[in-house]
Amino acid sequence: MLGPNTTSYHLAKQTYGERLDHAARIRMVQKDRHEHARPFNRDAFRSLTARRLAAGLAGVALMAAVAAGTVGTVAASPSHAQGGGVTLIR
Repeated sequence: MLGPNTTSYHLAKQTYGERLDHAARIRMVQKDRHEHARPFNRDAFRSLTARRLAAGLAGVALMAAVAAGTVGTVAASPSHAQGGGVTLIR
């Protein structure tokens, strides 16, 4: 079995050093981005979420009203006709 020689030792040390440098650069970029980032406004996010939920519920209620109106119109029409209201004349 062969043990580590000088060349493999220097190669491993160089690779490890490159990985450390790369990790340090990544941490530096993350820190730089974090310092210039705007703070997270929780109240604005909550109000936006509440507005989205209210709009979704209003959409569901509107669709239910349209569907109920369509059912009522069909039930009130003579002979329960479905369609655009066109009468076939023979």
